[in-house]
Amino acid sequence: MSTLAGKKIVVIGGSSGIGYSVAKASLFYSADHVLVASSTPAKIGAAVSRLLAEPILHPMKPALADRVAGETVDLTDSKSITTFFDTIGEFDHLVITSGALTAYKDFREEDLDKQRGQLPRTTKITCIKTHLSRRCFRPEVL
Repeated sequence: MSTLAGKKIVVIGGSSGIGYSVAKASLFYSADHVLVASSTPAKIGAAVSRLLAEPILHPMKPALADRVAGETVDLTDSKSITTFFDTIGEFDHLVITSGALTAYKDFREEDLDKQRGQLPRTTKITCIKTHLSRRCFRPEVL
């Protein structure tokens, strides 16, 4: 069976839904460290507490508290993004499920004028990718 042993997983939007499930599965599959990130500190604290209480993760309980952490990041604020990635260090996998990145509801039904109004968000997504590729992924991942 494949595991995530030796890997650091960053989940932005990991306080609920799919992001939370990715964080939980990462811990279950032996990730060394899982970082749950959100723009709301209270949501981060609740998600970390829920992960520590997950019954499926109880066999790993003694070491679990050292393997999961939370961090705040606002994906609509470039300074917050820069600070976040400068703070968290290198990692192996990045999962972004944050609602802040949903620039289009259904691009097939939007007209171009409405889509142009979303450009700043899309531009920020590109900046995030550029920032990550240069500074955050471990060299062997690139």
